[in-house]
Amino acid sequence: MSNEQSAVINAQAVTDISIAHSPDSDDAFMFYGLATNKVRVPGYRFSHTLCDIETLNQRAQDEAFFDVTAISFHAYPYIQKDYTLMGCGGSVGEGYGPMVVSNRPLQPPIWIASALPFPAN
Repeated sequence: MSNEQSAVINAQAVTDISIAHSPDSDDAFMFYGLATNKVRVPGYRFSHTLCDIETLNQRAQDEAFFDVTAISFHAYPYIQKDYTLMGCGGSVGEGYGPMVVSNRPLQPPIWIASALPFPAN
């Protein structure tokens, strides 16, 4: 095979990347560009699977099936041997994300300082 033929074959090579996320609006927004081919990445083809987050947590833990997957933040310690957290795409913010549930009223300074795995601001 000549160098020119090899270059043509390499130029046409496509890497498939499987992405799984929930149908929730925040996930849909994050993956919209790739899912609709509005963002194109030469040499890569993306397949998308929509699934509820608990199923995604379990599949990531049991089979590490998808190349990229959404998970609940609590699931990461169980899958860290197979996955790395991305620096983008998190869905945590004020008024959104983990909910504190108690059998009695709690004042925020009590539970923020003692229950969260990161410093409160």
